[in-house]
Amino acid sequence: MKDTLHIYTRVSTGVQEEKGTSLSSQKEGGISYSNKNGFKHKVWNEGSQSSSKDDLENRPVLTKLLQEVDDGNVKHIYVYNPDRLSRNQNTWGFIRFKLLQKEVVLHTPGGKYDLTDFTTNLMLGILSEISQYENKVRTERFRVGKVQRIREGRWKGGKPTYGYDLVDGLLVINKEQSKIVKMIYEEYNQGKSPDKIRLLLLEKGIPSPRGNTMWSEPSIRVILRNTHYQGYWTFTDKKTGETIHNKCPQLLTSTTISNYLEMKEKRTRKKSEKTEVRTDNKKYQYLLTTLLECGGCGSRYIGNIKQKQSSVYGCRKKHNKYRTRDIHFEPCEQKRYLNLEKTDLVVWETVLEVVEKSHLFRELTKKELLPTKEQQKEGLVEQGKIQTKIRKLDKEIGTIQKAIVNQETQKVLVGSKNIDLVIKQLEQQRIELEKNKEQLTLQINSLSENQKWVDWYLHFGKKIKSLRNEDIPVEEKRKFLEGVVENIVVLEKSTQEHQLMIQFREPYVDDKLIWKEPKNKKKGYTLKKGKKELTIDEILSKKPTRSYG
Repeated sequence: MKDTLHIYTRVSTGVQEEKGTSLSSQKEGGISYSNKNGFKHKVWNEGSQSSSKDDLENRPVLTKLLQEVDDGNVKHIYVYNPDRLSRNQNTWGFIRFKLLQKEVVLHTPGGKYDLTDFTTNLMLGILSEISQYENKVRTERFRVGKVQRIREGRWKGGKPTYGYDLVDGLLVINKEQSKIVKMIYEEYNQGKSPDKIRLLLLEKGIPSPRGNTMWSEPSIRVILRNTHYQGYWTFTDKKTGETIHNKCPQLLTSTTISNYLEMKEKRTRKKSEKTEVRTDNKKYQYLLTTLLECGGCGSRYIGNIKQKQSSVYGCRKKHNKYRTRDIHFEPCEQKRYLNLEKTDLVVWETVLEVVEKSHLFRELTKKELLPTKEQQKEGLVEQGKIQTKIRKLDKEIGTIQKAIVNQETQKVLVGSKNIDLVIKQLEQQRIELEKNKEQLTLQINSLSENQKWVDWYLHFGKKIKSLRNEDIPVEEKRKFLEGVVENIVVLEKSTQEHQLMIQFREPYVDDKLIWKEPKNKKKGYTLKKGKKELTIDEILSKKPTRSYG
């Protein structure tokens, strides 16, 4: 909105937050400026983030603000100093181009910069170069000072390694934490995995290095990899490549270190010798098992191909009736099986007929509507990242659940209010992780559906008309059906007749193409959407002489 001043605030580090221009003072300055100049205001707070990165990955708030600029919703931006946007040359050039392209005015406490004015744009560029130079000089001075301190045997900065304290810049052993470190190494040397060690620490109520109730597996691995406990540590200067070796108090005995290295080598060798064997236990391929759904109980249908009798589809719950020992098990009320061959044929022919006649289907499969190869590649990469996050969350949730069980056991045996508090904290962490997983699952489902459609079209889009004539495998047919059909609900109408309600992914059924001017088709057309559901009644039943399994 043109009458709104968008106030962007950011500090580079926690030190700047305390010693320099804090977030609150930037915000107050922006609000004061907006009131003085008759603007409404909206605050975009980035918090504490570095400005020296080559991209905007660590600047989600600024990224959203630039998206609003792109959409034409922002015409006035306020910053305490232009370097709040970025000190990086490439990033600043990109931001400045965006602001110039959309004719956005940049405001500071000293006045405003109209980037469409050549002189103003030049001056802003010069100020940015000076700011970048000062930032580089400051960074280099800090690096040289840090390296010199390390050469003198002093700590590299930040919190000391777990198990140590800092005294006059030197590492000294922390008596309490050192006991925990020794216990971790002893348990590892006895054959326990990092995951089991973390559970043991949880059972004993020992807080993590960050003071959390629960240890993470990576934090255990970091402690096991640390050379400090062997009496030395190293630092490599990223700019020059120089590696500095420093001594520190040895926390572990030489025997413990030797046993650890031996156990580590043994586990590494065992892991490398493992071979992964995969087998396909599926004996037959079925066309409709992923789509058929029982209208009686909601269960999926499973297939059973027989050599001497008719092959069938049947409700999974009906099938489980013959396997379960649960006295409370309630079998499905639908009693009849579907003849497999006839059901496959009916569904296949019906779906092909709908798709061949659908104008909407032809419209959706136009090549220009598909994403580019680059966009497809980016989508796949993003899916991979999200799947990795979900796997990590699953592992973490499983570990928390085990920990809760262990704590409940301890509570029965020992009885302690502290254990109640630990269980409560673990439950809160589990719920939070479940929420994160749910959000990621929604993202991956959305990306996956888009990619499935692209893959499906590239595979089938150009040969729809020839599918009737081709002798294609069941697996290929199933892929085609899954691309256009959501599910198929099966209902019994009589002892022989079934009703199939085919739910399509898009409203393909009985859609229409309407020309704006039938006599002048150059004027274009509109599509009248059809229905997503098609119901057919067929005699598909087959009552087998014996149950299948």
